[in-house]
Amino acid sequence: MLLTERLHTEELGFLVGGRRILAYTPPLSDVRLYILVKSAFNATIYELMTNSIIALVEPGTEKVYLHKIGLNEWTYGILQLARYGLLEFKEVDETIEIDLKRGVDRKLRKLLEEYRHTYFSLHSHLDYLLHRFSDKHPGLWQLIKIYYENKSVDPKNVDSLVSSVLEYAELLDVQLSEEKERVLRDSNTYIVKRLEEAIELAYTCLDTDPPFSKAYNIKTRNSVRRRILEYIRSEVSRRTPIDDAEKILLDRLDSIWKLINDKHRMAVDRRIWRYQVIVLCRKMRIDNTLVDRLLSGLEERHEHHPRTSERASVLREEDIVYSSRYRYTLEYTAKLFDELKKVLREARETYDDQLLLLLLEEAYKKLKELKRVLGELANMAWRARDSNAYQMYIESRTEIDSMCREVKEEIERLEWELEEEQREDLR
Repeated sequence: MLLTERLHTEELGFLVGGRRILAYTPPLSDVRLYILVKSAFNATIYELMTNSIIALVEPGTEKVYLHKIGLNEWTYGILQLARYGLLEFKEVDETIEIDLKRGVDRKLRKLLEEYRHTYFSLHSHLDYLLHRFSDKHPGLWQLIKIYYENKSVDPKNVDSLVSSVLEYAELLDVQLSEEKERVLRDSNTYIVKRLEEAIELAYTCLDTDPPFSKAYNIKTRNSVRRRILEYIRSEVSRRTPIDDAEKILLDRLDSIWKLINDKHRMAVDRRIWRYQVIVLCRKMRIDNTLVDRLLSGLEERHEHHPRTSERASVLREEDIVYSSRYRYTLEYTAKLFDELKKVLREARETYDDQLLLLLLEEAYKKLKELKRVLGELANMAWRARDSNAYQMYIESRTEIDSMCREVKEEIERLEWELEEEQREDLR
């Protein structure tokens, strides 16, 4: 993933994390998206710094401006590089300039040049298969986007791309389990499942050196990348961090954010950048009032995609027979209960107040939906003159209604506490 492509890729609705795309985000709930964004920041500091500096040098330009990177984990990695004197920041107009010729540690610059000029054609082709964003000749991620936009996906395109990935896996001697190979080769497998498995395999191949490289002592980008990471690790361990870079970034945060949003007005899912900014600011321990100010002008354009709605596919089919509808509604109810248990378990285990709030809001939505569906089941049981089932559904609905009120109260309490913390910070 090139530096010059990241913001454009995220503008299309793809969340980038590290050196790859993590998900097509419009179908994701707020909680799932926040967790994915946070996971990109959870790599080791050395991984973050390595990914960031490689992203800067890959396009081959001498100067890079921070508003073209975005406010994400790459920015955080770049900030850490600057704190340890491995590169230099320079304020220019409303943004920050990084001079890759004069502002990067000499030995690190030499390793980066070696990385940029190390080329392996198989990896280049795999990158092309993954990141070809064209409706006419779509890559793997574009096919997922097409599917969720409720458009037709040509099975021949899926077969062709999956076959190509499998060929590369064989060339690179990447081992597959029997189950995974069966899923990939079976054209009757659910389309998204097959595409996701192919994407995971393609990224595994990108991280794998060809078998002959060690035998013939051939340099690869992966091997050079490991040397870059080790050099950064050794330098960080012996240098003392300085905070000048953080002050420079804080001074320009507002203007950089404005430049990003002015240039990318047609973003499919602006939640990506919203959550990246929230997590970046938390990592930098920035005051909540600045975060609120940054996000206040951000317009969200998040649409619900029909194929991700179980309710649309299960409960709005007016032409199905009663018994079928009852069975499907029961299955949907069981699915909702499972999802609710998972969300509540994550809420109990988290120590992040922002994530806890999102999880509780997600739980509240699921509880309200459960209450509605249980009411529908009660009506079905009443029409079928099944008094025992009717009583069971009414009692379950009453319990869910009570849980709804409790979760709502907890959300309001947590919102109040976060506001209190913000007011305390202002004092």
